[in-house]
Amino acid sequence: MTIKKRKVRVSSRYKAWREKYHLKPFISVLLYLIIPLVSIFLIMHQYPLLGKERFYRMVLWIVPFGSAMFCVTLVQERHPKGTKARLALDALFVGLAMGWLFGFLGGRTVVENTYAGWRFSVDVAPVVAIGLVGTGLNFVHDVLEYLVHRTAADEMAPPVPTAAKVARQKIVKSSGKKDGRILYRFE
Repeated sequence: MTIKKRKVRVSSRYKAWREKYHLKPFISVLLYLIIPLVSIFLIMHQYPLLGKERFYRMVLWIVPFGSAMFCVTLVQERHPKGTKARLALDALFVGLAMGWLFGFLGGRTVVENTYAGWRFSVDVAPVVAIGLVGTGLNFVHDVLEYLVHRTAADEMAPPVPTAAKVARQKIVKSSGKKDGRILYRFE
């Protein structure tokens, strides 16, 4: 077998696998659930003198928002690009991502904690603003994706006949070319 044939066979396997299993849900569960929860767990056990209440509050925000984002991406991958349903799910995902970001900070933009009896607080509002702007740009990307793929999705959909077209259609029988079959056509 030549190298070119082997590459074609491998790429066709990858395309078949990619059509069956979408990567976006797995990436979203990794980025929005697994990595943050493992990081919180490691921080809590690496620095036992830090106040744990803030981390528990973060987990109470991260788990529902991350689970909802995973579910939205699962449903979203079933809709082709350029459809209004996918755009609506993209908007829902962006809203959930903004809530997740806010929840990652424990529901506030000021991080307060104690370490060995000392209280400290950090205002992270500018960082949150940058994150929200980035999430908003993600929605701009989704709208542009909808506009680019909209015509392709419209072409794939079967045309919907209007009531006037259906009323004007008349079935006409005509004989076939040479084999004598009866053909039906609409006029």
